[in-house]
Amino acid sequence: MDEFSRYGPIQSIKILWPRQEEEKRRTRLCGFVAFNDRVSAEKAKEDMQSVEICGVAIRISWGKAVKGSHAPSHTSQGPSHSSHVTPVKKEESKAPLLTTPSVPVPTAPMPPIHPSLLQNMISVVIPTDPKVKHVIDQTATFVAKDGIVFEKYLRMDNQNQSQQFNFLWEEGSALNQYYKWRTYSLLQGDTLYQWRSLPFQMYQQGPLWQPPPPLAEESEKVDADAPKPKSKLEKLKEDMDSALQHLTIERKSIRDAMAYALEHADSSAEVVRMISESMHQKEAAVSGKVARLYLVSDILYNSSAPVPNASSYRNRFEEKLPDMFSHLGEVYRNTGGRMTAQNLKEQVLRVLRVWEGWSLYPQPYLTQLNQSFSSATEAPQPAQDEDVDGVPLEM
Repeated sequence: MDEFSRYGPIQSIKILWPRQEEEKRRTRLCGFVAFNDRVSAEKAKEDMQSVEICGVAIRISWGKAVKGSHAPSHTSQGPSHSSHVTPVKKEESKAPLLTTPSVPVPTAPMPPIHPSLLQNMISVVIPTDPKVKHVIDQTATFVAKDGIVFEKYLRMDNQNQSQQFNFLWEEGSALNQYYKWRTYSLLQGDTLYQWRSLPFQMYQQGPLWQPPPPLAEESEKVDADAPKPKSKLEKLKEDMDSALQHLTIERKSIRDAMAYALEHADSSAEVVRMISESMHQKEAAVSGKVARLYLVSDILYNSSAPVPNASSYRNRFEEKLPDMFSHLGEVYRNTGGRMTAQNLKEQVLRVLRVWEGWSLYPQPYLTQLNQSFSSATEAPQPAQDEDVDGVPLEM
């Protein structure tokens, strides 16, 4: 106990004495030492690693947090390694590092602060550069978890090599102060998302530190006009619109668009509406309209796949296909190039024959689609003038 108590107040010590014969045959024992604060435990772990006690080199690693009273069961005569102005709850000081904002913030009133401390208070400022902040946060996280050894490794490995770790050497700089506060805060059980905001001292007779405002307060300063995250429907419209604009008759282009449609089968009504509208766009080339017809065909073919709501595409397209085929007939009739028009007609009729082989829809419905296309391809005949009474006039 004396070996560890010199590092700070100890809450409890427990030694697992052997009970069974197999345990008695072992040449080593296992024990647990619970400190009142993480800083003391960190220092003890670093200094006592591999130290011989009774002729045996001990190995130290972290154990689970131990909940208990605030009063230590064993104390040392030396000063504590940490004297936070606001008392830190025992569960917090020994809790493992968290990554979600679930650490309760103490609400106890702050003791009076000597005026001399206020004059030299260190106000911590969060870095404005998100990349710099990320590097410092990650470094502090690893140092709080693995100890000062990790920081020493960074100093040896990165000295005069990388500018991103300058905060380790620039003593007294704003980034260095942020790093020290962040590491200390994590050691006290705070997280990267929520921390105590009351002034504190890292050590006795040391300067007073003022943490930055919590994230909840910072969020109130965010511009109200900042862009909001896109909804699922907005994202679908954006992605599908981009896919249709870049759609070609290439197999990969059609396959990717078809796969996206199946992945969003729960929004099949919106997908079908967008495909139908893009088919009717006047500025779309003939090849683009054929590509959209191929896309419809691929979606219908895979509507029987074991994908949730995939089968809904058949009913959705059944409502839109007559207008789509009628529009294709008008495109055929108004196409100036004979070869282009003939190729369009062949592709449309080929798709209908394929659908007939797949038995996608009843034959009467497929015949209706064929008629919608064919009737639109026929140019209207000019009206003939007729005699009033229907009898030829005699001259």
